[in-house]
Amino acid sequence: MSQTEGVHDVAGRFEAFIARPSVRRAWFVLNLAALPVLFLFWWHVYHHPIHSDAYSTWSAWQDGKLYPPQWEPVTAYPYAPPLAQVLTPLTHISFRHFNGIWAGLQLAALVWMLRPAGAVVALVWPIPNLAGYGHLPYGGPVFGSLYNGNFEILVAAAIAFALVRWPGTFAFMLLTKVTAGVGVAWFIVRQEWKAVTIVVVTLLAIAIPSALINPDQWAAWFQLLAGAAGHSSAAEVVNKEPWIKVALAIRAPVGLAIVAVAAWRGWIWVVPIGCCLALPDIHLGGFSVLAAAPAVWWRTRLHPPGPVSLRPRLRWARPSAEGPTGGAASGPSAAPV
Repeated sequence: MSQTEGVHDVAGRFEAFIARPSVRRAWFVLNLAALPVLFLFWWHVYHHPIHSDAYSTWSAWQDGKLYPPQWEPVTAYPYAPPLAQVLTPLTHISFRHFNGIWAGLQLAALVWMLRPAGAVVALVWPIPNLAGYGHLPYGGPVFGSLYNGNFEILVAAAIAFALVRWPGTFAFMLLTKVTAGVGVAWFIVRQEWKAVTIVVVTLLAIAIPSALINPDQWAAWFQLLAGAAGHSSAAEVVNKEPWIKVALAIRAPVGLAIVAVAAWRGWIWVVPIGCCLALPDIHLGGFSVLAAAPAVWWRTRLHPPGPVSLRPRLRWARPSAEGPTGGAASGPSAAPV
């Protein structure tokens, strides 16, 4: 038996195992039991709000200026104006209520990726961790992101959704964790120009109306990004947090290379790893972007996209049964969800 046949044999046995009625019932029970646990996590975050990333988002408009005159890694709202504009109504409620809504949104994204049972596993995942984080014995990356209200869980969901459903959600990454947008290279290397066009059109459809409403804020955002390019908030915010002490100028090309190789070989689940490496800064919560990897693998395991030729070609075809990204594993029919 060849190595490929052995892999297919193991995969076949795995699919047969999870298709058993008893296994399906056990999985259903586990997911049902996970729901109250997830509620307890939400309740904990709701009753222990901290002035961290969620607070920066909630208070972004409080002084009348969305962006500070210079980079302030602790308190600055660093994302593009459209998000702040959309969230404006929620800034008029108390921070505790905003934090509760924000935590609920993150948990919903996590449940979509991993299902309730998988979400609980992710929340208690201890590597890496920070002892005493969030009033708990330890805090892992996914809980860290949930607790401080950063965007990493939403970024992970955007990556997974872009790869298995609709490429346009990559626009969310380009407007928040800009450099993590290297994931778009998956479509470029595979020469899936329709998917690339969807990303660009979605980005423009969000950015143009926002810029017409408030062009000054866009100019201020670009100025903020230019100032942030010379800083590492990892060194300035929480030195005690686990983070990758490698400059973005090194990590981003490595992340791009990982995405490019993954696209060439058809390893779609590897794309989130490249995006994670390309994050502007990788703090404790930054590792939660990796939650997209099992989410993508699970949805594409039955029909994984194969390797592609790097020979230049133009392809502008209507979406087929293979999926929106042109790969056999990239569409709603790729796997049961």
